[in-house]
Amino acid sequence: MRIFIPLDFSSLENEEFEPTKVFAMTPKVAKLGAEYGYDDEDCEGIAMDYAAMASCDYETNQKLGRRLVVAAEVAEDLISNLDYDGFGSATFKSRVTWPQIVSLHVDASSQGDLVARAVENESAWDELSAVYLEWFDVSELAFVKSLMTK
Repeated sequence: MRIFIPLDFSSLENEEFEPTKVFAMTPKVAKLGAEYGYDDEDCEGIAMDYAAMASCDYETNQKLGRRLVVAAEVAEDLISNLDYDGFGSATFKSRVTWPQIVSLHVDASSQGDLVARAVENESAWDELSAVYLEWFDVSELAFVKSLMTK
């Protein structure tokens, strides 16, 4: 199953992650998608958007003005508490290692202070929620790490 993990940029230095809250195509996301005629890929996009907004909570991401989400393929039996904390939320009962990561998703530099402002400003939050993250292959990890210094 594909999960989306909101991360702090400093987490990219770790060999593995132990996320407690992840996002996925849960029953509520699937139901919402069905109402709009979305396919599974579209519904995964919704889950990733929720993860992206959750990544605003990290102070490092606020300072950098970028959100960070990694997508991983994991066993479905490691996911529980579907939709426990809003649409697409789930609890993950294991660690995630780099071989499970399939892609990284980051804001373009043009988002600047929007990420930081979104934490306390509802209109900025609404504006940011409409912004899609850029996609990077896991092989581009070094480049994504370099964004921390820009």
